[in-house]
Amino acid sequence: MSVQGLARAFEVSEERVRHAVIEQGGTLRGRGRPPAPALDPDTIAEFAREYRDEHLTGVEIARRHGITLVRVQRALSEAGVEPRNYVLNARTELGVEQRAAIAAAYAAGATLDELKQQYRCCRERVREAIVEHGVPIRRGGQQSRRPYS
Repeated sequence: MSVQGLARAFEVSEERVRHAVIEQGGTLRGRGRPPAPALDPDTIAEFAREYRDEHLTGVEIARRHGITLVRVQRALSEAGVEPRNYVLNARTELGVEQRAAIAAAYAAGATLDELKQQYRCCRERVREAIVEHGVPIRRGGQQSRRPYS
């Protein structure tokens, strides 16, 4: 029977039931799902490679592998991967030539995420460069391989 069921049956608080069970030498089962199986070393190494070499974020890795962000963060920490300093990346200033190149690449079909990774800055900096050069932002960030005319 659950702690809640016992509390209702004896008309006492759940906390009182928990204390009584523990005092009598009983154990309480955990709530929710069983813990997820441990990640194997090859998977952890793959996460580290994706984070370092492909410049994926923890969220992108989690989505790609169908696991939680917390598991990815713990795996990266276990692999000794230093977290990126997102504050510095978010404030990266782009030169005039870089902003023009970003706008041209976007107009040619590159996505915001591709350009963000290529120029190692945040999406907002990429968007600013594109809008500054008069290129319309595509709805929903959809990739288009047709250049704007």
